[in-house]
Amino acid sequence: MLDKLPDNLVTIGNNAFLDSGTFNFDSFPKNIKSIGERAFESTNFKSVIYLPNTLEYLGPCAFQYTGD
Repeated sequence: MLDKLPDNLVTIGNNAFLDSGTFNFDSFPKNIKSIGERAFESTNFKSVIYLPNTLEYLGPCAFQYTGD
């Protein structure tokens, strides 16, 4: 289970965490600019997640099939 993403993370690539289980964080680094296509598809989050206003690109299906 991943508890936190690195603070200096700016980009999350396509399929980066596809089908990777459960995540225990509720926010993304404040400097994140891009979350790629299907980056978190088929994963679970322990709580609601918050995206910062620095986000410039959210890829198609980035959070498809997430839930409990």
